[in-house]
Amino acid sequence: LYEHQYLFGPFIMVAPVESTKELVKVYLPKGEWYYLFNGQKYSGDQEIIMDCPIHKLPIFIKAGAVLPMQKARAHTQEKTSELILHLYHGNDSTSFHYFEDDGDSFDYQKGSFISREINYLPHERKLIIGKAIGNYSSPIQHLKIVFHHHSNDAAFVNGVHKKLEEKTHSFFSPLEKYDPINDPESMGEEDVKWMEINYSLDQIEITW
Repeated sequence: LYEHQYLFGPFIMVAPVESTKELVKVYLPKGEWYYLFNGQKYSGDQEIIMDCPIHKLPIFIKAGAVLPMQKARAHTQEKTSELILHLYHGNDSTSFHYFEDDGDSFDYQKGSFISREINYLPHERKLIIGKAIGNYSSPIQHLKIVFHHHSNDAAFVNGVHKKLEEKTHSFFSPLEKYDPINDPESMGEEDVKWMEINYSLDQIEITW
């Protein structure tokens, strides 16, 4: 029944559905999951029924996820100066390596890349972005941290107090003319807290 569901990486679960359907049964594995479009939380180890309009494929984010993202680009040669980390509240620790290169050539085979370990330690209320290893000259200048389902109003960046801002967040803009009859609706939104700091290749420790 759920053989078409799949994990896209360790944190994102996708439930494909036929375009003719309006409702779909989704099985959420053990743990807690957040609906991508509005951040609604669901307990796992259960079957749920979801609306599935053609412009909203059912996608869920695992609690405790850290999602590195950048703004949309027209092509890989277009450089960006901002890295965005979406941090989802959860109880399980998360650790992975973030890899960066020019996205265009094979120079990474010659050592032109950087790698840094990212650790999310929820019980310590801490996010550690390890010191960059490698010799790639990163164009990133700004780091944005987006807190999903976190109650904190401030954080400390390497011991320096930083107030969090509140905003309404959406991963997607409304799809224009997806339906020739109805006007496009909102793609869903979520209240989040966030901050922006200068990007550094040295270790960055964020606590709250």
